[in-house]
Amino acid sequence: MKTLTHDPRSGRSLSTTLAVAFFALSVVVLLLSGGLQVFSNFQTQREAISNKQQIIAQDTSRQVSTFIQEQFSVLETATRLTNLATASEQEQESVLSTLLGQNLAFRQLILLDSSKKELTRVSRLSKVGAGHVTIDDHALVRLWNDGRYVGNVYIEPITNEPMVLMAIADQDILGHFQGILVAEVNLKFMWDLVTKIEIGEQGLAYVVDRQGNLLAFNDIARVLRGDNVSQVQVVEEFINNPAMIPDTTVRAYQGVKGDQVVGSYIPLGAPDWAVVTEMPWGEAYRDVIQGALLSVVIILIVSALAGLLGVFVARRLAVPLVNLTETATQIAGGDRTLQAVVAGPEEIVGLATAFNSMTSQLRDLIGNLEHRVAERTAELEQKADDLAKANQYKSEFLASMSHELRTPLNAILTFNELLAIGTFGPVNEEQVDYLQKSLQSGKHLLSLINDVLDVAKYQSGKMKLFVEDNFDVETEIEEIVASAKAMLKDKPVTLTTEIDTDFPSMTCDKRRIRQVLLNLISNAVKFTERGTITLSARREDGEVLFTVADTGPGIAPEEQHLLFEPFIQTESGIRHAGGTGLGLPISKNLVEAHGGHIWVESAPGIGSKFCVSLPLKPDLVLDKEAQT
Repeated sequence: MKTLTHDPRSGRSLSTTLAVAFFALSVVVLLLSGGLQVFSNFQTQREAISNKQQIIAQDTSRQVSTFIQEQFSVLETATRLTNLATASEQEQESVLSTLLGQNLAFRQLILLDSSKKELTRVSRLSKVGAGHVTIDDHALVRLWNDGRYVGNVYIEPITNEPMVLMAIADQDILGHFQGILVAEVNLKFMWDLVTKIEIGEQGLAYVVDRQGNLLAFNDIARVLRGDNVSQVQVVEEFINNPAMIPDTTVRAYQGVKGDQVVGSYIPLGAPDWAVVTEMPWGEAYRDVIQGALLSVVIILIVSALAGLLGVFVARRLAVPLVNLTETATQIAGGDRTLQAVVAGPEEIVGLATAFNSMTSQLRDLIGNLEHRVAERTAELEQKADDLAKANQYKSEFLASMSHELRTPLNAILTFNELLAIGTFGPVNEEQVDYLQKSLQSGKHLLSLINDVLDVAKYQSGKMKLFVEDNFDVETEIEEIVASAKAMLKDKPVTLTTEIDTDFPSMTCDKRRIRQVLLNLISNAVKFTERGTITLSARREDGEVLFTVADTGPGIAPEEQHLLFEPFIQTESGIRHAGGTGLGLPISKNLVEAHGGHIWVESAPGIGSKFCVSLPLKPDLVLDKEAQT
């Protein structure tokens, strides 16, 4: 049966959750409504700014265009009323002087014939300062096509005032081209005009030509300097829009003074100029920004009130749940006698009722479970006691039986030896052979009985160690090797030793350590058919490490954990040597009784190495019983 699990994270209370929900909901709703309102106000303000700037720009452009048209009208009237090209020089000068006197915007009037040769000139300047007026081929083409021409604006170097050349074609009644009437017109009125224009508090207007040159601006120094403002977005649009169809929508960009503005432009048409109006962005949308800030304040206030309302409502709703939670907590702490209060909304009542039913069933289950656990524990304890007694009886029985069997068996072996050597009379060779076989079988049986007795003693806790201080490692190994060589018989196996020099004496039970080493050597002899068996001893940090390495068949990793279990043999052990499987378990018990440990390193096909690590001076007491 699967159950869903969750990470144990501390959650917020219901009151906090509801308060946050009310607050978040109010913020979202107010932000949406406020955002829509601000966007609507922005669009409305943008349209209002666009209309206002268009009106101002159109009025300015109309005044400039009217001024230019008035000058053309004066010149055209003069050419229609009098045939200037064919009149006498006195008449020409009289007409031009009259025009110059009546129109203060004219600074010079020049009459040219059809070959652009000057016929008459009248000027407010001296002859030296009047300068030379030229009409290029481009101007002639415009005159032939349109009858009018307006040149580029330039700054008069003496008066530092803006000037422009305006020319009309002098034609007879049949439309034949007879000459050109040129007027040098002062445009200073445009400076006064843009200076007087009011666009908000800090807005401004200026006039540019098709090349982006500044013609009129409230900073006269920039006009005199000949600033080009083609990098301004709306000026660039005017330059790149030869069709003169402007986009009247205001847009935000970096203005002529380098600040962020909103503006638009209106082309004049003739001349090919444009009037640009700009207003600082902050001033243009001041009302929208103030409205947005007011909306933010209102949103915060309303959200705070909504949060407080959420806390109030949440507390009213959460009281039954809080009580139920406290009851559940106390029950979880061990007080299973409590009952939840059945009160509140319908859903809470249902939850409390179900909770009480659940706790009642839980009490019954826990009571039954505790009773069953107690009964089962008592049964297990009784079985454990019975098993311990049975194991003790088994060990005592084995020890007793081994002892009882060993006494008569030793007598039988003694009688066999006496018979074999002829103590009780002569025996023939066949009888000697049978006696030797009987003696060999008896010794093997005695060895098995001794092993069973050792295991029984260890398991029953009755094994005693007789510790001595003079265990000479080199001498004992020599005796062990001598005994082991007798086991080899005619096997092609070499037995070698590797012992550290100046080996100190060990403190141990001599007989038991000799038994361990003989057992390891005996196993190596049984399993090694050819090759080498090496017994080594060396010192390592206050311990002695004995190793018995052979070139036998080796032991599979999955069988190595069975080696030190009593009465259990591996398949290779049964196949090669037989036996009871008590040699290594007894060796393990004896080594551990000395405070050491034993292990094996082996793999199939590369032989085996049994290692025994023992302390040089173990913390043992003479006749101390080994602990299981």
